[in-house]
Amino acid sequence: MARYGKPSAAEKESNKKAWSQLWNPEDPIEDMIQRLEECYATLLIFKPAYTLKQMIDKALTSIKATGLYVHATLEWQGFLDVNQTWPEFKNHFVKAYDTWLANGVGN
Repeated sequence: MARYGKPSAAEKESNKKAWSQLWNPEDPIEDMIQRLEECYATLLIFKPAYTLKQMIDKALTSIKATGLYVHATLEWQGFLDVNQTWPEFKNHFVKAYDTWLANGVGN
């Protein structure tokens, strides 16, 4: 609260829109990750806070909506629950994105 103050309705709505925005695979996957992390941090202060599980679900939904990374998504779903963490999610899908770019299908 000392850093951000009390959020206005417009700020809450802006954060909600950013949270709900799907990822455009034309943009680096790191952009989506950073946007979700910023929304997550903002809501820790503004309340109600998102959970890390919600952030993973939001990112996974956004990735699935692209129709890309089917293999990486299936691999992710095979991970043990204890390994389905946000850092592991970022690592797994950034690698899939980098592979996608290296194969000449990205920008």
